[in-house]
Amino acid sequence: MRLRFFLITAAASALLWPTSALAQCAPATAGLTCTTRTTLSANVDSSQTVITVASGTDIAAGDALWVDFEQMDVTAVSSTRITVRRGVNGTAAQAHDSGDNIYSGDDTGGPTGSGHFNTGDPDWGQDCTRAQGQASHLPWINVRTGAMWTCDNGITADWSQTRKPPTTLSSSPSEF
Repeated sequence: MRLRFFLITAAASALLWPTSALAQCAPATAGLTCTTRTTLSANVDSSQTVITVASGTDIAAGDALWVDFEQMDVTAVSSTRITVRRGVNGTAAQAHDSGDNIYSGDDTGGPTGSGHFNTGDPDWGQDCTRAQGQASHLPWINVRTGAMWTCDNGITADWSQTRKPPTTLSSSPSEF
């Protein structure tokens, strides 16, 4: 009985608080581009331009990365070693810890561009039908606030904020 309660509770929690906006991005939808998620596999200080990730699969030069309120542009990839330009799109280069989530995807055109990483939230008055307009790249990540948005393609087809990661602007890795 306890195991069944635990499994039901865990399933309900996953539905209400998904661990990632990727949980609501279905790349099989024609025209939809989803982010790729991996993690850092080593601590990074604020000046490093080569970072090491758990998996470099689906990360390519020209992509953008977002980790803990910092956007980076990918300039080269060699397996799990990614060369980046730090602190782009109005974000600041900062230290990150091994294990921090990294989202990789298409760059953006600014506050309401068509890409994953934006400096504003999506338009509230718009129907966010999947794979069209601002919903062509999901999740929509506001790099300034950390808000991650996806298209609730249920009854209302409205934008829904799936999670907001904790702010760690003064984060310092514990060791190098």
